[in-house]
Amino acid sequence: MATHITQIDDSEHRTTILRVEGEIMLDDALLLERIASDIQTELDTSVTIDEAAAAFEAEVDSIIQLAESELRLVRLAAEIQRTSRRVNALEHVFIPRLVAERDYIQMALDERERADRFRLKRVAQARQHKK
Repeated sequence: MATHITQIDDSEHRTTILRVEGEIMLDDALLLERIASDIQTELDTSVTIDEAAAAFEAEVDSIIQLAESELRLVRLAAEIQRTSRRVNALEHVFIPRLVAERDYIQMALDERERADRFRLKRVAQARQHKK
């Protein structure tokens, strides 16, 4: 089968595609190298520049992903800091205040219970004295 080479130029993206159909022989491979070299010369660009541009685009994509991750981490750190402040407020302000109120209420109930017991004893004593 014969080798057929088709050149497709994309001026918008400044690229050229070589479509090769059939079996490639050594002479065909050398011809393809020469054609690729001529195309690069015509476009006034080199493979190194194209590779650098592609690597740069990949790096920009990586930087964008890194920036997104950094933003997520900053937001997460801020949320952790807010939560930490709330926990500290609970541990050092609200819980001690509630414990103090509970203790005060318990003391008032105990005092009431003692007063009720004392009154009941006096009532019982007064009934015994009346009999």
